[in-house]
Amino acid sequence: MKRSLLILGSNFSFEEKKILSYAESHRIPARFHDSRDLSIVVRSGGIELQHGKKSYTEIFKRSFLIIRRTRHDSEKMVSLSLLADHWKIPHTDSTVSIMTNVDKRLFMPLLKSKILRAIDTVFWKKGDAWTHHDSFPLIAKPATGWHGEGIEVLREKKDLTNF
Repeated sequence: MKRSLLILGSNFSFEEKKILSYAESHRIPARFHDSRDLSIVVRSGGIELQHGKKSYTEIFKRSFLIIRRTRHDSEKMVSLSLLADHWKIPHTDSTVSIMTNVDKRLFMPLLKSKILRAIDTVFWKKGDAWTHHDSFPLIAKPATGWHGEGIEVLREKKDLTNF
C-alpha cells in the first residue's frame, strides 16, 4: 500500500509549511489537516474517523502520520495517537509523549547536572494544593503551560499565599 504523509495539528504555521515544502520537493504526497475538524465515531461495527459527514478512516489508515503536539486540541491528539497505535499506522511521537506535553504532571523529567544547581520545581494546575514546599527558591510552572507562560519564582514561603 502506498502511503502519503498526513500532518495532523490544530494550527498551520512555519513548521507545517516547511514539512509540506520538503515533501513537495521530494515528490512525497502530503497534506495538513486540522484535527479540530475530525471526529472519532464509535459504531457497533467499529471505530470510524470522520471529517464532517464523510469518512476519513481510509485516508488516515493509508498515511504516515505526523502528529503535532498542540494544546488547542490536545485530547483529540492523544485519541488520534491511540487510534494510530490500534490500527498500526506509522506515526511520530508516542502517545505518552503527547500526553505529557499536555500535562507535565504526568511525567516530570529528571535533570541531573554536575555543572548547574537545579532549583526545586513544581508543576501545578489551578486548584492543586500546595504541600511540602519548605525549600526556596521554588519555580512554579503551569502543568498545562507553554513557552514559559505563567512561570513564577517563589522566593519564600509567603509567596505561596500570593501565588
